[in-house]
Amino acid sequence: MMRDSTSRTETVTRTGIVMSRLGAGFSHPAWAIAVGALAILFWGGGCPAALAQKAPTQATSSDDLRPLNTNAMDIEEGKRLAQTSCANCHGAEGISATAGVPNLAGQRSPYLYRELRAYVSGARDNGLMNGAVKFLSADALIDVAAYFAGLDPAQPAAASNAKGEADPVQAGKVAAAGCAGCHGDDLRGG
Repeated sequence: MMRDSTSRTETVTRTGIVMSRLGAGFSHPAWAIAVGALAILFWGGGCPAALAQKAPTQATSSDDLRPLNTNAMDIEEGKRLAQTSCANCHGAEGISATAGVPNLAGQRSPYLYRELRAYVSGARDNGLMNGAVKFLSADALIDVAAYFAGLDPAQPAAASNAKGEADPVQAGKVAAAGCAGCHGDDLRGG
């Protein structure tokens, strides 16, 4: 049997289709109302759980997500750039031997990329860094950031007190010493 184009099963809305399919075998009007109400709640956007969730936020710039999208060739290029441009100060493996120069090994790539962009733009003012990165393209910054992010971070030197026991406070101070170059001695700087 052919249905005409105005029947309930031919409705184009999701709610109408659900109502006609689920309510087809039941003749009581309350069933159709209940099914319709459920369909409106879940497919019509009235589900309390769906309404309570925040809409996903979009990045303001596609560049902010790019450090996460690298491959082995990008990381190899980042290594080449790091060894020629960064190793003198930050160490061959991103672990600095110079006081006040931060370790880059193991830092998150989006963080490194953002900070490198800040040096390129002049938003962070450090003559040495501004000069070292000004010639690098955005892709090169991404590659360098991805390379350093993939390295193992520096391991803090074991600190001990007079009794020869490990002193966690002193160990923390030793570990944070590499951060002071950018963040200050109290680690509150930016």
